[in-house]
Amino acid sequence: MNHFQPKSLAFYGGAIAFVVGLFGVVTSYGEANLKTAQSIGGEYRLNLPVSELCGGGKPVFLSIQQSGVYVAAALTNPALARSPSISKSMTLSGQWQNQRLSLAGQVPVGVLCDNSKEATPAITVKIEGAISPNQPSTQSTTLTGTLSLDAATAPLIAQRQPVSQEEVK
Repeated sequence: MNHFQPKSLAFYGGAIAFVVGLFGVVTSYGEANLKTAQSIGGEYRLNLPVSELCGGGKPVFLSIQQSGVYVAAALTNPALARSPSISKSMTLSGQWQNQRLSLAGQVPVGVLCDNSKEATPAITVKIEGAISPNQPSTQSTTLTGTLSLDAATAPLIAQRQPVSQEEVK
């Protein structure tokens, strides 16, 4: 029995050529038109505004983790002892699209206020703004926009903190 019939060879050769050609077209389209979102993950140091809810004026860190356009974040207080449960608790969620960041969620009052004037266990936080690179050759970026703590809204400017060598490992 002859397995190398001309019809079979032509069919399989054509199918292979078609798949290779289709792969080439899809690859060139992807390289030309599909780009990944800018990486904005890291820690941004910001000062809380003085509000009726809290004394304010104290520094906190906005820790951002990114997966494409979806963002999870947490506000952490460097004055508090860092525990694994606090650092793993991403209490804010949102999106990063068209150079605009939008985050919202509930943050425990102890992270933001030393002594809260209200008996609420959490504060509603909303962050909207833009993240822009300071210089194209560096990883330094700045977040500018608005920070809302419950009903109080204030301007926000936060600088991305450099990553230490210990955190990279």
